[in-house]
Amino acid sequence: MLKLLTLVGSATALMRLPAHVNEKALCEGGFCEDPDLPYSRFSSSQPGYQWNDAGGYCGSWASQRAFLSKGAWISQQQVRDATSPCGGNDNEILSCNVEEAWTNLRIDYDAFDNVGTELPQTDSYKKWLKSQLVQGRAVAWMILWSGQE
Repeated sequence: MLKLLTLVGSATALMRLPAHVNEKALCEGGFCEDPDLPYSRFSSSQPGYQWNDAGGYCGSWASQRAFLSKGAWISQQQVRDATSPCGGNDNEILSCNVEEAWTNLRIDYDAFDNVGTELPQTDSYKKWLKSQLVQGRAVAWMILWSGQE
């Protein structure tokens, strides 16, 4: 079961990276080369930097990057502050509170229906994901830990 969220919008935002993170380092090994695929879509958003303290900010970072790709800057801490704890460190953004955070931040999103979709969900998920990407929507993928519903 997967919980995926997308944003609707079209603006672009840029963010300054820490001094030690630069385009040369990020593109080593050909990672910035166009793979010349028959079908592709690239986000105009820039890479970001995840805060490393307080249990990690991967959910807050994924949220922030998705928001930035649509033109809204919301700090990783603001994302955490918009929700309640659900098992992580403080208000760490996890699959169990990401929708609460995005709702409280008044973000318009579309979530994959992981509860109402028949098992196995692989084909339904791939169809849903492709439809989001074709529309140019940012996708933030929240993992589920063993035992979560």
